[in-house]
Amino acid sequence: MIEIIAILLAGIALGRLLHSSQGIKKFASAMTVTVWVLIAALGYSVGANPFLIEHLPSLGSESLIVGAFATAGSMILVSAVRRYIKKD
Repeated sequence: MIEIIAILLAGIALGRLLHSSQGIKKFASAMTVTVWVLIAALGYSVGANPFLIEHLPSLGSESLIVGAFATAGSMILVSAVRRYIKKD
């Protein structure tokens, strides 16, 4: 986990250093294409897995419930923090 955070922080630092160069715009375009390819590869691997396809309805409903609670929790926390910030 430490390695992932270190790589993330290194990427942030590199982005801050190179944010005004022209090369970064080309890099951003390549990164967008890479993300789309990774998403397509993930979709292919899910579609090729018969176990996942068979259990997709139950996995989907569980994911919907978890996502709804996560969103509601985030909204409640943001509301509480906004009230706290406005008081100061």
